[in-house]
Amino acid sequence: MSGYPKHHDVQLQRETEARLEREGQERARQEAIRRQQAQERERKRRLDELRSKSLVQSTQFESQLTAAAGSVYQGDYVQIEKKYRQNLDSIRTSPNEGGIRRAASAIADLTSDIVEASSRKRRDDAERQRLAAIELQKVQLGEIERSLNSIPQDDRLKFDRSGSDDLGVTVRSLHSLIAQGNPSPVSTPLDRAKNSLQRHLAAVRDGKADWQRRKDAAEDALGELDAVAVGIGSDETVLRWFADLGEELSMLVRAGRNACELERFDRPVELLSQGRDRVSECLRQASEAQRKADQSRYIADSIAATLRDMNFEVSAVRREHESHPASALLISAASVAGKSIRVSVPVEGQVLYVVDGYPHESASTNDGGQSAACDEAEGVLNQMRAQLRSEYGVDSGELDWEGKNPNRLLRSADDLPSGHGASSARGGH
Repeated sequence: MSGYPKHHDVQLQRETEARLEREGQERARQEAIRRQQAQERERKRRLDELRSKSLVQSTQFESQLTAAAGSVYQGDYVQIEKKYRQNLDSIRTSPNEGGIRRAASAIADLTSDIVEASSRKRRDDAERQRLAAIELQKVQLGEIERSLNSIPQDDRLKFDRSGSDDLGVTVRSLHSLIAQGNPSPVSTPLDRAKNSLQRHLAAVRDGKADWQRRKDAAEDALGELDAVAVGIGSDETVLRWFADLGEELSMLVRAGRNACELERFDRPVELLSQGRDRVSECLRQASEAQRKADQSRYIADSIAATLRDMNFEVSAVRREHESHPASALLISAASVAGKSIRVSVPVEGQVLYVVDGYPHESASTNDGGQSAACDEAEGVLNQMRAQLRSEYGVDSGELDWEGKNPNRLLRSADDLPSGHGASSARGGH
């Protein structure tokens, strides 16, 4: 036999081939069963693993949903939770991985729903806060306007015009800013407006209080000046010597009223001081003048009474000028023998005697000259003077007349009873 490989044909018998076919089919069936069982076990393992993993992930989402409960609307929370529970049940009950995955994916997608719901609520909250801030700013601006309107505009302009004008501009500007719908740029000027309002209100309050104080003082001064004028109107003595004083004071009162109307409140106080000074000086002068006039009247009445006692027919004492209280008092006296004496008694100065009907005489002087003399008239007047002194307390100076010899100057002329000093009386022929 050669070294080449040897071969021949082989063929199974029909029975053997059939047996082997049967054995192969049985083996294939058993292997298919084992393979199917292995596949089922693997599917179940994978399904259980996916379900467990998905449940863990779902639990994490549930924590996320619970944490978001306060940041989403209640309705959104209920809807999301409902979807979550439905998909969670699907994960627990789904017989296949696809169902679990779809449910897990749906739960994962709910995270975006939470985000959207939270964003929506935040946007709405921010809008509410914006609207609330705007509404609050409107309320605060309204309070500013109400505070301004609670004070009469005339007062605001009178006592703090610049503050009132500035606040008016600020309020209009704030209305414009608020209308734009953004509260942020409103806050600072609104706070400044509140502070400006307080300063303005304080300025108006203090200014009006000072104005009222000055007005009250002016009205008090005007009332006192009016009272002074009324008082002077009832003082006959002062008006006798200062007839225009009442009108002077009335003019001051009218000037004070006009000053009050013009709100020159310091002027009535000045006018009151001026009026008081004027009244004080007039009272002093009137008192002095009246004292002298009373003394003059007393002397005149005393002279008239004395001449009557000396059997003269005496006229009523009258003024030289009836309209003037300081004019001299005139007395006319006449005897039954036709001799007369006219007397002029001034408020100040010498008493003047004018005699008529008495003989004129001449007397020798020591130096050998001649001087005018009227011994009878002189005797009558000296008698009168003596009686004035003894009965009426009127001291008189020595008689003097033109042409009288100085060496014959003896007794004294009439003095005022107050002792104002000797006032020489002159006798005339």
